[in-house]
Amino acid sequence: MGTDIHITVQQRQADGWKTLDPKLHGVLSYGEKDWCEDRNYNLFAILANVRNGRGFAGVVTGGGFNVISEPRGYPEDLEPSFIEDADWGHSHTWLSLKEILDFAWDQTTTSCGVVTPGEFVRWQTEGRPQSWSGGISGQNIRTVPNEEMAEMIRTGEASPIPKGPMGLGGSVFTNVSWEIKYEDSAQKFLGLCRENLLPLGDPDDIRFLIFFDS
Repeated sequence: MGTDIHITVQQRQADGWKTLDPKLHGVLSYGEKDWCEDRNYNLFAILANVRNGRGFAGVVTGGGFNVISEPRGYPEDLEPSFIEDADWGHSHTWLSLKEILDFAWDQTTTSCGVVTPGEFVRWQTEGRPQSWSGGISGQNIRTVPNEEMAEMIRTGEASPIPKGPMGLGGSVFTNVSWEIKYEDSAQKFLGLCRENLLPLGDPDDIRFLIFFDS
């Protein structure tokens, strides 16, 4: 089961907090998920400790991220009608633009997954795979250590050239891990924050109202 994010962006004005017009400021309002790279679970983890290092059914996806803040509910000054509309989700929280921009985005963590022979070769040469799975099982599926996968490729028992939708006969896989930068996991989000929102004024006067649904 997937998890989606819902974000509303507000700015503090003389007469209170006002929701920004997404058409004017390049942000989407509550319920329009694309604004934050739909289902970018690394970003979800950083923003609110949602799906942090774990995927569906508890599958380990990496070492996890330090978070900007644990979910802390909505601000006390928020309109009751908004709270009612978002009551069906989970992990309700809010963050100021300043908190987001001041976060240590230069940190790194590890990601991991199960890969085909072809992606294993890519991992060896480029430092990370292009595609992977949290886990895999089924008839005739084999998950082997990295050393055995390398030997199978060397001897021709496994080929890095795909021979089916899941690689070589859909049968041989191995687990790999690699380092990722926090900022690389949130490039679109941070770009919009810096380019579209920061010019509007004091980052303490801009806030994100966030919740998730699964």
